[in-house]
Amino acid sequence: MAGATPGPQPYYFERERRNRRKSEEPMKIGVCVVKLRFPGNGSLKGKRRILKSLLARASNKFNISIAEVEDQELWQVSTVGFSCVGNEAFFVNQVLTTVVSFLERSREDAELLDYEIEIMDAL
Repeated sequence: MAGATPGPQPYYFERERRNRRKSEEPMKIGVCVVKLRFPGNGSLKGKRRILKSLLARASNKFNISIAEVEDQELWQVSTVGFSCVGNEAFFVNQVLTTVVSFLERSREDAELLDYEIEIMDAL
């Protein structure tokens, strides 16, 4: 029908338009790489036992993705990577630094050597 005026748009179109305005700011992705040392450890089996416990506790407590990313075959050193997603860089940085503090103080037999945090915008 030529010349017909369109009727009111359904509610979900309005909601979609409002949500688009709110989400113009990109979400933030935080990534941290931590180097750990296990000075009293004497085997890969011992390292994996300590690391498995540590990673599971951190993942459950802070709701992060965490895994050993390097040095899998070295029995006294491990490189662990973890990430967090949020809508503010301040929040993401706070979560990552809290996890680093947790890893540093949670085990007597794991020593934190170094860490690096990077926060980036998502697409």
